[in-house]
Amino acid sequence: MEANILILEEGIYAALEEAAGEPSLRDPRDWPAVATALALTAGIPTNDNDFLGTGAAGWTTDTLEAGSIDSPTSEANLRWSSA
Repeated sequence: MEANILILEEGIYAALEEAAGEPSLRDPRDWPAVATALALTAGIPTNDNDFLGTGAAGWTTDTLEAGSIDSPTSEANLRWSSA
């Protein structure tokens, strides 16, 4: 599995704090992960159900290991996360 790491300046995801901290977020401390996913139009690799309903796609370890998606920004992910 190829790994890509991108370090974002806080200003990029902080602008989305309000959108990422909507009531659908069960743990308000998770907003930076959701805001980053929204800013990058990417998914969140997680086994945590706290990200369900946040507007960001969540990918479980099993899904990632099975290779069911090409990358967090694949076309399938973008379609799924915008549904």
